[in-house]
Amino acid sequence: GTPTVEPPATLRLHGDEAHGHKLFLRNCAGCHGPEGRGGIAPEIGNPVFQQTAKDEFIIGTIRHGRVNTAMPAFQRAESPALSDQDIADLLAYLRSFAPARSTAVLQTKIPSLPSGAHL
Repeated sequence: GTPTVEPPATLRLHGDEAHGHKLFLRNCAGCHGPEGRGGIAPEIGNPVFQQTAKDEFIIGTIRHGRVNTAMPAFQRAESPALSDQDIADLLAYLRSFAPARSTAVLQTKIPSLPSGAHL
């Protein structure tokens, strides 16, 4: 018969905005600007970006980078620079740029990599 494909495992992580800010300053601000308003990279603090970019898009971009751009992958299987928790923290900080966003706890499903998976 046909093999069954299991959906990817997900983690429910609470992002820590303060830790995300530290990670952003260390890993992102050099290109995106200290307030996410651009530099040599897109303005991720831009209200239009904040309203249109889905969490999954941002998570995927942080994990895998963007082809043909200066955006690196921060979660390569052979040497991850950021953990799933770090990515959840970064997302919480990035979402703090969004105008009129609820201050409710941000919980995001971050698909985990299957065991032994390589990016």
